[in-house]
Amino acid sequence: MRRTLAAFQGGPHHALRLFTGPDTETFCRSYLAHVLWHLGSLDQATAQNDRALAKARDAGDPFGMAIALNYAAMLHVFQRESKPALALAEESVALCREHHFVYYQSMGGILAGWARAAAGDAERGVAQIREGLDSLKATGAELRLPFYHGLMAEACAMTGRSGDAMAHISNAFAFQSKNGELWILADLHRIHGDLLLRGGDVELARASYRKAMEAARQTGARSIELRAIKRLEPAPERP
Repeated sequence: MRRTLAAFQGGPHHALRLFTGPDTETFCRSYLAHVLWHLGSLDQATAQNDRALAKARDAGDPFGMAIALNYAAMLHVFQRESKPALALAEESVALCREHHFVYYQSMGGILAGWARAAAGDAERGVAQIREGLDSLKATGAELRLPFYHGLMAEACAMTGRSGDAMAHISNAFAFQSKNGELWILADLHRIHGDLLLRGGDVELARASYRKAMEAARQTGARSIELRAIKRLEPAPERP
C-alpha cells in the first residue's frame, strides 16, 4: 500500500472517473488504515483514515466517498466505537441508496446495524444487519462474510438470543474456512469466547481466548492479540 501511495501521481481526469474506478489514494489509505490497526499502530491507522476521508470529500466522487465512509466506519467498529461508526455507516447507506451502489449499501447497513446494537438498540441493530446480509448475499459476494457474521453473533448476544448468536459464529467460522480469510480468524475466536462466557462456560471461553491469541500472533494482528490477552488476565469477565 505504501509503495502504491509513493508512486501515486494524482487521480484520473474527472471525465474518466466513471471508467477508472475508485480513486487510488482514497482506496489505498482506507485499506492501509485497517492494516495498521491490526498491526497495533492505532495512531497511524487513524491518520490514514482521516486522510482517506478528507481526500474523498475533496474529490467529490460518490463511489470513492462510499468506499471511504464504509472503511472509516469499519475502523471504528474494529475499535468498538459505536457512535462514530453509526454516523459514518448511516451516511454511507444514504449515499449508496441515492447512487444505487448495492454492494456498499449492504456493507454500510451491516456496520450500522452492529453500531446501533452496540449503542443500545439491539433489536433494530439485528434487523439492520440481517437486511444488509441478505442484500449482500444476493449480489453473490462473500468477501468479509466471516467478519459480518461475527458482528451478527455479537448483536444477537446483545438481545439475549444466545442460540442465534452461536449459529452466526458457526457460520462465520464456516465462511472463514471456505474462503481462507485468515485476518478475521483471531477475532472470531475472541467473539466465540465472549459468547461462551456469557453462557457461563468459563474454561471453554478461556480456551477460545487462547486460540484467539495464537491466531493473532500468527498473522501479526497485535490489536486482536492484546484484546485476547486482556480477556485472559487475570480472569475473564463476562462481556
